[in-house]
Amino acid sequence: MMTREQYMKDLMTADDVFEQEEMSVWAKNIAAHDAEQRQMIEKARRPAEYWKAEHLAGNKKIEQQAKEITLLREALQLLYDHQNGCPLPKYEKDWNRAMVLTQQALKEQP
Repeated sequence: MMTREQYMKDLMTADDVFEQEEMSVWAKNIAAHDAEQRQMIEKARRPAEYWKAEHLAGNKKIEQQAKEITLLREALQLLYDHQNGCPLPKYEKDWNRAMVLTQQALKEQP
């Protein structure tokens, strides 16, 4: 297939009607090819734009969750720091388990 540069060069140097007519066919073929390529690009662009928007929305959600985690860790640390022991002996097993889980959670880096 002829490149645009070749077509333009040949069109400018066409010296008879037959050559100019042949160049006109090439021009129509190039225009049809361009239109087809533009359609393919547009079809490819739509999913790319969709996924870009999804990615940005996902980033916002992650940022929001990170803020929530920070707040929850601060609240958990305050509750843990202000414990005076198990409130009643019948809750001691669950309370001890909660304290162990709290220690583990607070040791992990967010």
